[in-house]
This record gives sequence, C-alpha cells and structure tokens, in this order.
Amino acid sequence: MRPIVSAKSFLFTVARHLALDVLRHERRSPIDSVGDLAALGVLDNGATVHEIVSKHEKVELLIAAIDALPARCREVVILHKLKLLPVREVAAKLGISEKGVEIQLKRGLVRVRECLRRRGIGSLLGPES
Repeated sequence: MRPIVSAKSFLFTVARHLALDVLRHERRSPIDSVGDLAALGVLDNGATVHEIVSKHEKVELLIAAIDALPARCREVVILHKLKLLPVREVAAKLGISEKGVEIQLKRGLVRVRECLRRRGIGSLLGPES
C-alpha cells in the first residue's frame, strides 16, 4: 500500500470506485434471488384461462342473443340495460310511451334469457325484471 499523498485525490478516487460499483450493480439482472418462494406470500387471485375464455364466450352469446331481438326490442334493451338509461329517457329518446318501453323491455329480456338458457347459460342480465 502506498501512503496517501493527497486527501482530495484519495476521496475522489474512492467516490469514483463507489460510483462504478453502483453502476455495475444496477446493470446486473433486476431479479433478486430468493431462497424460499413460499416466504414471499404472493397469492395469485387472478382468473384462470378457463374462466376468462368462459366469460368471453358468455359475452359473445349475450351479444348474439341481443342482436337476434326485433329492432325496437333491441334498442330498448341496449338503452336501458346496457347504457343504463332510465325508462323515462328511453321513452323520450325512442318517441314511445314509458309503458311501451316496459313492455318491450320485458319481451326482450324474456327472449334473451330463453336464448341463453337454450345454450346452457344462466342469465347475465341480473335478476328477473
């Protein structure tokens, strides 16, 4: 070992080496090794592939069932059940009475539920209403 001639030069050399060590450390893989994976406590509560595919299939069947409705019925179901407009607004938008909206909505929901049941799916539109 050589004696320290200049304290300032020595401190800059040490700082440069520390900075280089930090850079080398950051360039390494960002994955830290873990001895016991169970100790991490990570829970995967996400949906399984089967659940995701099943949900997509159900949505596609629901869309097909709604598309199969007569035009006025389809408009009422989409506006009230999917766009969440109140019966009064649906009636005003379509130029029909509120009673007419209720009748079309009931018919549409019955047809959609029947279509889904024929394909082995319970209702996706919520409780009977």
